[in-house]
Amino acid sequence: MISMIDDAVNAYGRRRNGSSNVSFDSTTESAQDIATEVLKNTINIPPTGYVNQGERIMVYVARDVDFSRVYEVVGTD
Repeated sequence: MISMIDDAVNAYGRRRNGSSNVSFDSTTESAQDIATEVLKNTINIPPTGYVNQGERIMVYVARDVDFSRVYEVVGTD
């Protein structure tokens, strides 16, 4: 949020000085820093369960999961 305010102030200052270039460097850098930090915190999460390959499992979810947009069975004629 602070980086967005900083970018807005910088853009206003450039506009006032007659520059037509607008740059959002602080916001871009902050987003990249956040993504890097999230990756550091989540990359080393150990697996919570082990299952042999090919073994059937049951997964319970709180809501219906709809895969119709990514998986469609099409019959052959």
